[in-house]
Amino acid sequence: MQDLTRAAIRNIAASSTVYARGIQLFRSGAVKGISIQRSTGQFRIGVMDSYEYTVTIDEKSDTEIVYTCNCAAAVKENGACKHVVAGLFSVLKHQEHEKLKSLTTPEDRRACSVMDFFRGQEDLVQPMEVFHIEPVITVPKMLTASEGNAYLSLKCGHDRLYKVQNLKKF
Repeated sequence: MQDLTRAAIRNIAASSTVYARGIQLFRSGAVKGISIQRSTGQFRIGVMDSYEYTVTIDEKSDTEIVYTCNCAAAVKENGACKHVVAGLFSVLKHQEHEKLKSLTTPEDRRACSVMDFFRGQEDLVQPMEVFHIEPVITVPKMLTASEGNAYLSLKCGHDRLYKVQNLKKF
């Protein structure tokens, strides 16, 4: 399988929120089992969330990774779900471990471990995200100073806008 990078995993994820949740799953130890079919290079990974989900990761070509997950979000989202992201991080760690075993001197291994530590720290930093707020003020036509109310509604969100409930009349 091609060498994975954190940037490639970030690009595969459905959104930056899904990417962050996948990292949380991976770091919390939710990846319970990984099996590799050496002849095809296919990875089969168990990810424990509210249920145990099965993730398969395969390489269709040198540039395309094919993945599946049996969760509901994998069907709805346009991109990888958080379980696939966690699975891809386990494949990345497996690849890094294999590279580390190939190093011969203790100095090279130590240097590689230090570099791996700092590479892992960049996952904690979220790229700058734009948060949208769409206010709508409704003023009835017959509003006088002594009677009637205007209404404010807000829609907020990063990827999509959600209506904010429970706004008081003003």
